[in-house]
Amino acid sequence: MTYLGLVLTIGVAVIAALGEIRWAGVAYIFAAVCDALDG
Repeated sequence: MTYLGLVLTIGVAVIAALGEIRWAGVAYIFAAVCDALDG
């Protein structure tokens, strides 16, 4: 779960860097859920 959250967060950073802020926000929600469940 920890590594999944890390990979998703890196993906969010890449998506945001490409200028797709809306999709980065959607992806961040999933990354935050993984991070919250991990503790």
